[in-house]
Amino acid sequence: MKKISTDTALLVIDVQERFVPVIDGVEMMTLNIKKCIKAAKLFDMRVSYSEQYPKGLGRTVPTLLNELDGAQYFEKATFSCFGEADFCEYIEEENISSLLIVGIETHVCVFQTALDALERGIEVFVALDAVASRQALDKNCALKNLETQGAVLSTFECLFMQLVKSSQHKKFRDLSSILKLNVDAG
Repeated sequence: MKKISTDTALLVIDVQERFVPVIDGVEMMTLNIKKCIKAAKLFDMRVSYSEQYPKGLGRTVPTLLNELDGAQYFEKATFSCFGEADFCEYIEEENISSLLIVGIETHVCVFQTALDALERGIEVFVALDAVASRQALDKNCALKNLETQGAVLSTFECLFMQLVKSSQHKKFRDLSSILKLNVDAG
């Protein structure tokens, strides 16, 4: 069974200003992505994010952009992040063998990036509560397909709890505080 580790890199895909108004469940997804970023930083995981044609689709939403300070940024024209040479170089240079993918849209950019990662032998984790599409059916079909291809589907909390394994872990309290963030306090 595949397990997330501190060597896993977080990839936030295309949570951009012009996308979010039409995304199903966007408020909860955005909050969960924010928690993923904070948790990844807590465990010193590498964090990167992409933007699909930002000139036309806008930048990453401000609430996430603030959290992504210091993260590796990629602008892309292809749906898969692996269609961009800079991203492929980052994966190779950082020797990334495991990705936790979050973002939008599940059935397009998340899906194609995850498939390309799996084809390259990279383990893929998808946080079900931190990905979304305009329509639930598109999201659900893509996730079923990714699971059959070998991606691990779980919630972000379940994935990060694998890193502490116990309430005695030195970072458990900090992780617990992140998990308790809500829309008003986040």
